Amino acid sequence: MKKTALLFVALLIASSVLTLSSTAKASKTIIVLDDYPTIAAAVGNATEGDTILVKKGTYEEKTLEINKTLSIIGEGADSTKISFEPPYTEETFNIFEHHIFYGNPLTVSADGFQMSGFTIVTTGGYIIISGNGTRITDNKITTDISVQGSYLSILENTFSAGLGFNGNYCKISSNTFSGLHASGQNNIVSSNNFNGGITVAGSFFLVDGNKATNGGTFSVGGEDNIVSNNVIDHLETGLAVGGSNNTVFLNTVTHCGMGLSPRAGNIFYANYVANNAWAIYTGDTQLNPDGNASVLFNNNFVHNAYQVDTISINTFKTEYFDNGKVRNYWSDYRGKDRRW
Repeated sequence: MKKTALLFVALLIASSVLTLSSTAKASKTIIVLDDYPTIAAAVGNATEGDTILVKKGTYEEKTLEINKTLSIIGEGADSTKISFEPPYTEETFNIFEHHIFYGNPLTVSADGFQMSGFTIVTTGGYIIISGNGTRITDNKITTDISVQGSYLSILENTFSAGLGFNGNYCKISSNTFSGLHASGQNNIVSSNNFNGGITVAGSFFLVDGNKATNGGTFSVGGEDNIVSNNVIDHLETGLAVGGSNNTVFLNTVTHCGMGLSPRAGNIFYANYVANNAWAIYTGDTQLNPDGNASVLFNNNFVHNAYQVDTISINTFKTEYFDNGKVRNYWSDYRGKDRRW
């Protein structure tokens, strides 16, 4: 009986070892230049779960199409460059219109894709990445990129073109952008630098600690978002918040055409709004039949050319300038407060 039990245990151990061995063999590391001369060749010969390490240098590629879980790692964006030259077609519509249509240089359709350590340039087209668990870190990307999925991490990249993003439970942090359009739910957009505007549309976003300068609009729409600790300077519209149930606090908005552009049903407090053409501007598009106004309290409005767009405020009744207890500071206020 003891011998039978021991034999059974031995068989289990052997089975486990074989399983671990086969699992270990299932994924491998491929080194470009050592194992294959191009990234395309490495991708073509890789299997699910493999890692492709790319030695520093410049790699001329036509296109890459990836439909399996891979990690593609360069030696650093300053020393490892992928230069795409995707195919294109030309079409002439009339004597004034001649267009060139490029294919996409990089297309990914797989979960768990990872890419880091590259500078990516292309003669045309867009980078399209779709899948859950994508991780894009430490790259310099010079063309437009679209990313879609859940549980994504986009960290410490430089995007000199735009990023279009649609996802849930994702983090976009510590990047440098020329523009971002983000949508979805339960996402974090934090500690990024924007050379231009940003558009967020969704719910349960945390938009925190970003810096935006040099034209465009810092726009947040949707419901139940938190917009906090952002530094916004020299934009056309500093902070435009639409939707409802959004909370906007501790932001600094300076030297913009319009400082705050609130819409009904949101709360603004503890913001510093200074040296703008308009401190608060709602425009003439906000109809508010239910009286569900935005509430602004404990904000500092300092040295703006015009503090409030009073025409639309009085017409549409979109703002309350206190919460019933706490008011705002106005640098040009000349009245006398009541003493209690």
